[in-house]
Amino acid sequence: MTTIIASDSVIPVSKISASVDQKTSLDNSQINQALIDKLCAELGGTEDVRLALVKVNLTTEPDTENNLNQENESVIVEVYGITSTTYLPQIKDTLVKWKDNQEAIVKINGVGIVVSKENADKLIGI
Repeated sequence: MTTIIASDSVIPVSKISASVDQKTSLDNSQINQALIDKLCAELGGTEDVRLALVKVNLTTEPDTENNLNQENESVIVEVYGITSTTYLPQIKDTLVKWKDNQEAIVKINGVGIVVSKENADKLIGI
C-alpha cells in the first residue's frame, strides 16, 4: 500500500482509478470508400470522373507513428491501377494536397481521416 505524507500525518491511499478514451474502430474498407468518394467529388464528380476511377484502387493502412490524436486517424494512402491521362495529374495532385494539408479529409463516425503519407507511383495513365 502506498502512503502519502501530508502535514505530519500519514494517509494511506485506498483508491486508484484510471480511464482510457478509445477511438472508434474504423474498418479500412470504410476509409477507402470514403476517400475514393471524396476524390471523385474533388475531381468534379461527373460521369467522366467516375469512369476514370473505375480501374483505380485506393488502399489505406493506419499510420501507427502519427495516430496520437483522439479525434483523428492518420492513414497511409496508396493508389494504383489505370486511369485516363487526363485525370492522372489531378489525382496525384489531390493526394499530395491531402497529405500536405494535414487536416481531416473526411469524417467517419465522428473520426476525422488525415492522410499522413501517400503513394501513387503505381498509378498509370493511358
